[in-house]
Amino acid sequence: EKFKVLLLDADGVWVDGRELRGVDPHTGNVLIIKSRHLSDGQGLSFLRAIGIGIFFVSGEGEPLASIIQKLTELPAVKSGLGTAVGSIEYASGAGKVEGIEAWLQKKGFVWSECVYIGDDVNDYQAMKNVKESGGVVVVPANAPKRK
Repeated sequence: EKFKVLLLDADGVWVDGRELRGVDPHTGNVLIIKSRHLSDGQGLSFLRAIGIGIFFVSGEGEPLASIIQKLTELPAVKSGLGTAVGSIEYASGAGKVEGIEAWLQKKGFVWSECVYIGDDVNDYQAMKNVKESGGVVVVPANAPKRK
């Protein structure tokens, strides 16, 4: 009842941290390919179907922006059965906390309504804000260990 928003870091949480790079032979543009497990997408679909907002918190544009666009164009979203996936982007050099705070105020949510999944030191302050406000924090089992 209290949980309304799932905030996800991308690298190491939504994708497994592997990255392949190549060059598009037609355009010469660098292609970035990241991998994830398909069951993660199904889990997000279940949450979206019950009205939980899913938002990626990232300072990178591509390929995440294309992935989000694809998830938002799924038949379940277009038919109204699921909610769209969004992103909270923050400018390079700015912090995740500032980007999330501005987004929460704009959308009318508060930290305590969030679940945050993160795996790196740049997620720490946002995770701390969520936990201290009464929200839920999750760290993947394969996250780097910190002392």
